[in-house]
Amino acid sequence: MKKFLMFCVAVVFTVFSVSASNTSTVNQYGFFNSAGVLQVGSNWSNVYQLGILNNATVAQYGYGNMSSVNQVLAGNMAMVAQAGWFNASAINQIGLGNYAMVHQLGLANLSLILQAGILNSASVAQAGAFNLACIKQFGLAQVASLSQVGIGNMASVFQFFGLGNALSLNQWGMFNSASISQIFGIGNYASISQVGAFNRASTMQLGGILNSASIDQYGLFNGASTLQLGGIGNSASIAQVGLFNHAATYQFGGIGNSAMINQIGGANLAKTMQVGGLANSASVYQLGVHNLGLIAQIGGAFSSAEINQAGLFNAALIAQTSQYGSMATVNQAGAGNLAIVLQPYFGIGQSALVNQVGLGNFALSVQHGIANSSVTDQYGIANHAVTTQFGVANSATTTQVGVLNCAKTTQIGLGNMANTLQVGFGHKSCITQIGVGNAAYVAQY
Repeated sequence: MKKFLMFCVAVVFTVFSVSASNTSTVNQYGFFNSAGVLQVGSNWSNVYQLGILNNATVAQYGYGNMSSVNQVLAGNMAMVAQAGWFNASAINQIGLGNYAMVHQLGLANLSLILQAGILNSASVAQAGAFNLACIKQFGLAQVASLSQVGIGNMASVFQFFGLGNALSLNQWGMFNSASISQIFGIGNYASISQVGAFNRASTMQLGGILNSASIDQYGLFNGASTLQLGGIGNSASIAQVGLFNHAATYQFGGIGNSAMINQIGGANLAKTMQVGGLANSASVYQLGVHNLGLIAQIGGAFSSAEINQAGLFNAALIAQTSQYGSMATVNQAGAGNLAIVLQPYFGIGQSALVNQVGLGNFALSVQHGIANSSVTDQYGIANHAVTTQFGVANSATTTQVGVLNCAKTTQIGLGNMANTLQVGFGHKSCITQIGVGNAAYVAQY
């Protein structure tokens, strides 16, 4: 950021040293090219056209504004409108039928557009001071739209060798930064909207088809990042409102994966990761302060994980490895609750559900096998529940209401069932079953 501000100041003083008069240069080589330049004040413009039927229009009002338009080959169109002081715009187009438009209002805004290909479209709108926008497009029929309102916002867009990619980037406020990259994609769409100050956003999509990424941030010092590599039809969405929230989603080599993070409050942290899966789904919703939600899904197919948290200092972790059709959900409300769901190694059709409301509750669920099911419900203060299952079609349900209750369930085998209910203060239950078709019921009041 400091380097960027120093650059803008350098631009101001460099242009200020130029004599107070308008300067326009137009060079045309080819057939049926057209250029129009209007200058009011003390501005500088350069238009270079090589080819057929290229069109450039430049309008400048103010002092120290600079515009450069370079067009090569045929049917390219560029439009530049500048009003204010020391704004700078550069448009370079190489190819057929590319379109670029730049609107700048204010002080020392900088816009750079580079297009190489066919039928690409880019637009930049800047209002304020010291905003920086950069768009690079290489490919066919790509669309990029970028708008900045405020002071010191930075945005960078890069689309390479894509067909029909589209993106939208909007920033309102101060010193926000955003970056979008789409490479080797077909029909990818990315969107970033930031309102506030010092927010950071970044998305990247490589080698995907119809991938979609969306980031919306409102507040101060929020950070977001999405990354999708080698996927088909992947979708990632991040929405944050508040202060110091951080979110990240990662999807590698998957097909039809979906990830969503929504956070409202302060200092919340959420991350999801899906690697090599098929049509997996992960979502984290957090409301409050200092909540932590982590989801990791590696391998497998059609698995889903969801975390919902409201309150203070809650933490939830879901890890699923090589799961097929498995599901894990954690719901927490209160303060200082901790839930961990582990479904590692190979598994099919497993399900785990944890619900905790209160203060300082702890739940751990570990499952290996096929069609195992675990449900943990805790309401109160400092309750403790641990469930471990190995095998096929085992089922465990634990319900605790009160204070300092403790329940432990361990099942190994086929078709075992355990049910624990504890209401009150300081109850303890331990169930261990090994074999086939065992059933245990514990109720304490």
